[in-house]
Amino acid sequence: MTTSLRIPGYENPVWRFLQGRGELTDSEGRATSLGEAIVHIRPEDYPLIIEGQTPTEVPGPLAHWVILDDKFLSIDAVSLTREQLLSAAYQLIEGDGGNRLEPNLNKIKEILKTAGYLA
Repeated sequence: MTTSLRIPGYENPVWRFLQGRGELTDSEGRATSLGEAIVHIRPEDYPLIIEGQTPTEVPGPLAHWVILDDKFLSIDAVSLTREQLLSAAYQLIEGDGGNRLEPNLNKIKEILKTAGYLA
């Protein structure tokens, strides 16, 4: 007999990243948090391709196949748009004041104002 276990959604690396509780690494091994990504990744460099996550592993509306130039980039990847990152940051600010976005909180608030999320 075997026992089947699953990783809970709140331990999913992409979910943790979007909650300001985890980091993702780039191809050179540099880690980035949600706040750092919003501040340092240029808008024209989106979407972010997150490898190692199948669409069914990513909770909610973030899950979809990555298509680039009419070809599947990977069936083992998802992508995140800048809009999705800004929305996640806005929700954190509305929820707890955005403490998990420090030390970039003020800059992120400026970005969110420009994008129409904050007055």
